[in-house]
Amino acid sequence: PDERRQVCAHRGTVVERHVNEGQAVRAGDVLFVVALERSTLDSASQAQIQASLDERRRSLAETARQQAALSASEQDALARRLRDMQREIDQIDVEAALHRQRAALAQQALARLESLRADNFISPAQLQAKSEELLALQTQAQGLERQRASLSREKSNVESELRSTPMRERGRQGEIERDQATLTREAAEYEGARLVQVRA
Repeated sequence: PDERRQVCAHRGTVVERHVNEGQAVRAGDVLFVVALERSTLDSASQAQIQASLDERRRSLAETARQQAALSASEQDALARRLRDMQREIDQIDVEAALHRQRAALAQQALARLESLRADNFISPAQLQAKSEELLALQTQAQGLERQRASLSREKSNVESELRSTPMRERGRQGEIERDQATLTREAAEYEGARLVQVRA
C-alpha cells in the first residue's frame, strides 16, 4: 500500500510487467516494477539512501583493511613458528649427535669390558652397569629421533598453511570486492532511478 501511494504521488515509468490483463492474482503478488526518477524523491529520502550507501562503502573498506591486517598478522605468526621449530630441530640434531658419540664410546667401553670379563678381570656387575648405560643412551637417541620426526611433520604442516595463506586472503578480498562491485552497481542505479514494486 505504501509503495502504491508513492507511485501514485510521483511520476514514473513501468519497467517490468508481471501480470496480464484479466489474470487472477493473490494479495502480495508483484504486478509491476516502476522506476521513479531520483528527482521525484523528497530530500529526506535521498539523504537517507545516500547515507546508507556511504555507510556500506565505509564498512566494506574497513572490512578489507582489517582482513588485510589479519592476514599479515597470521603470516607473521606462522613465520615465527617456523623459525622456532627450525631452532628446536637444530637443537635436537646437536643433542642427537652428542648421544651418538656417547653411545659409540659406550659401545667401545663395553667391548673392552667384555674382553676383560672373559679373563675375569672385572665383575659381572660392572659389565651389567656398562650395558645398561649403553642401552639408556640408545633409548634416548631413539626418543630424539621420534621427537625430530614429529616436529618435522608439524613444521611441514605449518609451511603448507603459510603457503596457502595468501590464497585464502585473495579469496576473502575477492568476496569483499564483489560486495563493493554490487554496492557500486546499486549506487549507479540509485543515481538514475529508484525501482519500486507495485503489489496486489
